[in-house]
Amino acid sequence: MNYSDEEVKSIIEKFHKKKEYEKARYLIVKDNDVIITLDPTENNRHYIKSMTETTLIPHKGLIDESFEEIHMGPQSSIELIWVDNTWYILSSDGLKTS
Repeated sequence: MNYSDEEVKSIIEKFHKKKEYEKARYLIVKDNDVIITLDPTENNRHYIKSMTETTLIPHKGLIDESFEEIHMGPQSSIELIWVDNTWYILSSDGLKTS
């Protein structure tokens, strides 16, 4: 599915104004350090671009069958999917040690 620039702008504005981290599929995190709870009942796949310190914590389960949380530094990104009670990292760039 392709999104127009206007749709992407609307998603980002909604995120920053209402802080709806768990419900959004596409996130650009900036301006403040953020903790995001990954909740598979709201969304089973996330794409996150972090421009600030960001911590990802699963509502339940682990990340990649090993991690209780993931720390993202500025200019890092990650794509995650929920499968069989685990969040799996499909791709990442610039992650800190978790």
